[in-house]
Amino acid sequence: MLLTAALLSGCATAYGPHGFTGGYTETKIDDSTYRVVFNGNGQTSRDKVWYYWIYRCAELTTQNGYEFFIPSQTQLKAPALSQADTPATRLADLQPGSDLPLSQLATHSVPTYIYIPGGTVKTYSGNGFVKMLHSPDGYNGMLVLRAATILEMLDPYIKSQGNAAAPTGKDIFKAAFAGSMAPRTANPPVTMDDLKHLLPPP
Repeated sequence: MLLTAALLSGCATAYGPHGFTGGYTETKIDDSTYRVVFNGNGQTSRDKVWYYWIYRCAELTTQNGYEFFIPSQTQLKAPALSQADTPATRLADLQPGSDLPLSQLATHSVPTYIYIPGGTVKTYSGNGFVKMLHSPDGYNGMLVLRAATILEMLDPYIKSQGNAAAPTGKDIFKAAFAGSMAPRTANPPVTMDDLKHLLPPP
């Protein structure tokens, strides 16, 4: 009964730790890796869940004393030492039409349908691993994001509980990208065509 009441609550899930209407949780894998989950209730849109999820990833990164993070569908392996010597190409140096490397990330799960007497409640959740870094060096071709940029871009949206306008997920990634464009042998970069796996639908 309590679960049903939470799902049917007239208020959307607020940003914060998991509570009656949902929120974020994280599981520590090691000192620099966490699994972050944000659960929304039946009044919380998929877009809002995604924004809250990526914001929590950035917030958790800074709280742990790191500057950068990589969102990922699976745990990342440590980079080869030789990659640390590879010159990094910043996003600002790219020519128009260049691809931004994107880690495959299942932040938008298939919606969950909760059946209750007299109707159905649909909920969304964001879920993925976060690898925290002091430097992007060595993680070539990965979606290395600067946490402070994401916090700054989404701060008005978070403080307004999702009522203020928010930048698109694509714009957030472009602004926050701090990685190298050199491809990784073990983890080839993913092109912009894979944004559908990362971003809210248009």
